[in-house]
Amino acid sequence: MTPTVAVDLAAAGTLLAVGVWTLWRQSVPGAVALGVVTLAAALFPAAAAVTQLWSAGTVVGLYAVFSWRAVTPFWLAFAAAYTGRGPQFGTGLAAVAAVVAVAWQLPAVLWTVAERWSWFLELGWLLLVATAVYAELLLVRAGAAGDLPARQTAGLLVFGAAVTASLGAALPTSGSGATLSVVRTVVAVIAVGGICVAVADGALRRAPGADRLARERLLESMREAAVVTDREGRLADANAAARDAFGVEPTAFGRSVESVFDATLPEPGGAGRERLTIETTDGRRTFVVSADRVTDDGSESVGRIYLFRDVTERLTDKRRLDVLGRVLRHNLRNDLDATRAFAERLATAPDDDAARRRLYDLARKLADTGETVAEMERLFAGQPSRESVDPSAVAERVAAACEPGDTARKADGGDTVRESDQTAGADTSATQVTVTTRTSGTAETDPELLRAALVELVDNGLTHATAARPTVEVVVDADGQTEIAVRDGEPAIPAREREILVEGEEPLRHGSGLGLWFVALAVRRLGGDLRFAQRADGGNVVTITLPDRDGGGQ
Repeated sequence: MTPTVAVDLAAAGTLLAVGVWTLWRQSVPGAVALGVVTLAAALFPAAAAVTQLWSAGTVVGLYAVFSWRAVTPFWLAFAAAYTGRGPQFGTGLAAVAAVVAVAWQLPAVLWTVAERWSWFLELGWLLLVATAVYAELLLVRAGAAGDLPARQTAGLLVFGAAVTASLGAALPTSGSGATLSVVRTVVAVIAVGGICVAVADGALRRAPGADRLARERLLESMREAAVVTDREGRLADANAAARDAFGVEPTAFGRSVESVFDATLPEPGGAGRERLTIETTDGRRTFVVSADRVTDDGSESVGRIYLFRDVTERLTDKRRLDVLGRVLRHNLRNDLDATRAFAERLATAPDDDAARRRLYDLARKLADTGETVAEMERLFAGQPSRESVDPSAVAERVAAACEPGDTARKADGGDTVRESDQTAGADTSATQVTVTTRTSGTAETDPELLRAALVELVDNGLTHATAARPTVEVVVDADGQTEIAVRDGEPAIPAREREILVEGEEPLRHGSGLGLWFVALAVRRLGGDLRFAQRADGGNVVTITLPDRDGGGQ
């Protein structure tokens, strides 16, 4: 027995042992596929020994063509399953691919002697080499990402390189002489060294690909938006919820996370939670943001993870219930007390026209408040819809509904009481509502919520007007971010009321009406902004700004 034969047999025995152990670890993803490759690799040096001992060159050459090349799909199956980075398929599909690889070569081998169809065999060889190289790249990516230890990655790459190199050594036209035998021996020794280093460093003792996939699946399946930063506070990862909510583009990765979200995020430690209002693809939304450190095995901080829990709807519902509670406790109680007083007054003085008018106005006010509450409950049930809407068309509908004789006039309507509320002089039959479209376009929003908010603003402007012929103008600017401004005459909405509607309601500091609260809550649900301003010539400008949902992400 020559030294070369001894080396071949030792390599074959080692690879056989490793292959059996690998199959025993079949609970680890990719283990069965690697076992097939390793056992086939064991036959490779064994065949080299047979060639030298019994001069079976032709038989070994055919084996190399039909058997060894069939393991390349199994090598890809292992790399994909073990790293979790490639197409996921099992050993069954790999076996089918192996049969196809063998069948592909059969016609070319049969006609190689006649020098016909040799290109067909070469094409199959190139496909197998490309498959092996792709498997190597999957291992390189896993090692670069830290999913695999460096020595384990190196060992598997060396083993894979031997697999790839052996494809060239197994060409049917390579002959079966001493040179080919030496090449097979060298390839076998390289394969043994690589697989032994990988196994010694922990290969198949754990499933790094499965671990990584589990982390990714968990992150991706979360309903809350989650983002991860590196040590320098730069955006490193974002789950699907974060990408959808904030429109995170690939160019955002590597930038400061605070510049991406245009907000100062909380620091880890302590409470580590803050309530922030952030611009999203659905407009401005309120989130409870929590922060925590990401540490390595040595408890050293390597980054941060932020969780964004959207509380916009919950806060809106809470504010709505607070407003309704205040209306029931305060406004309705006062109106009912006044209604009872005027009713008692009419009982003793049936001809008191002033008491009769006041009683009628109070009853109409109570009815309007009830209608507003019912409308609020109807429109705020469930999630807002998102449809492609022409804001000018919605404004025209509102204007048509507020034509003389059609407007549901309200003495107070549950709206904010103006500082100079003198509706007696207004001619309700001569109201005018005009719509001016500066720029046309569409908006992705809930058309019913938008219509209801505009109706309240227009009706509020008409109801509280002091002019003999009240006018309200609706100005639409729908180029990109849609703005709809409702311009009415005097008197001005008190500054205290404007601040409450924008900043929120407090127990000892609240507005007196319901209509403008309806508008503020509706705009919040639409993800928009509500602004109040006073006209230089008197009156108010109330502007609704809708989010530009087609304007791109961060």
